Amino acid sequence: MKWYRPEQHPALKAYQEPLEVPFIMGSTLFIRATDFREVSGFDITHFLYVEEEDLARKMHAIGKVLYLVPEAEYIHLEGQSTAPCYEIIREYHISLFHYFRKHHSYPAVVLFQLFYAFKNGKKFYKHRNFSRLALFILKGCPMGESLRYRQKISIQ
Repeated sequence: MKWYRPEQHPALKAYQEPLEVPFIMGSTLFIRATDFREVSGFDITHFLYVEEEDLARKMHAIGKVLYLVPEAEYIHLEGQSTAPCYEIIREYHISLFHYFRKHHSYPAVVLFQLFYAFKNGKKFYKHRNFSRLALFILKGCPMGESLRYRQKISIQ
């Protein structure tokens, strides 16, 4: 959400000292177990995405500060666990709008819906799924349509 609060999204550059940040991407997240338990861990309603932003809000609520540590190195094989497709993009929006509904007022959520619907709807000329996504967003990205509810548990 760099457009929403650009001052909270530092430009990608080389930092010499740890830098306070609003949240940390899940693949690079290290957290004390005691703090994780204190905030009751992840919100399990988030199925695939946005859980780290929600966790960061809970950490801030108990007075914790999050830092980017420039000396830390990692390899993130982004997108390796899910192939990009319409259902995965839709799943991201379900989690994103769960986050918005949880942390923002109703009028703000409606504005986010309009923004994201327009943003995706204008891509219609490239692919018809973007218009489907825009309509899905205007519908409110209902949690009941999450992939989590299509999982089959196999007991062997």
